[in-house]
Amino acid sequence: MSWATKAFMLGQYGVELEQRDGPAAMATFMAVQVVLLTVLATMLGLPFTGQALTSSVIYAASRRDPMAGIAYKFVPSIPYWTLPFALVVVEVLEANANPMAAIPSLLGIFTGHFHHFVRYVWPNLSGGKPWFTSPSVLKAWEGAGEVDEEDLAPRRGRRIGGEE
Repeated sequence: MSWATKAFMLGQYGVELEQRDGPAAMATFMAVQVVLLTVLATMLGLPFTGQALTSSVIYAASRRDPMAGIAYKFVPSIPYWTLPFALVVVEVLEANANPMAAIPSLLGIFTGHFHHFVRYVWPNLSGGKPWFTSPSVLKAWEGAGEVDEEDLAPRRGRRIGGEE
């Protein structure tokens, strides 16, 4: 994908996350992603790429409402949770079927999944506090504080622009 498409997707899905979770949670998410991606890319001998960051944002946004229908390019509607994986396939095809082109996107999906799991899934399973909560400085800067945790629970069966 071109850099313009990646920038558009980062903006579109980043704004979606920010509107759902608030600016403080989005800033914390992006900081965690940059740190995780930098550490993992260094360990794997890969450069830090915007492609990985874009994939992590798209994955995190897709986990918030996984069954919503979403249009991508010429496909009428696919489940939102499949979008990050469809983009991996597009990256591989654009690289003349070179599977190495999938590594940055898969790295982003992995770090996005890690964040989603420890922030939303694990606290629901263990009854504990979520990891990676926003610092109080960011919450105060945001003004209204963080969104209620019940509002952050993944939604099931809701369609974008439609009824359940």
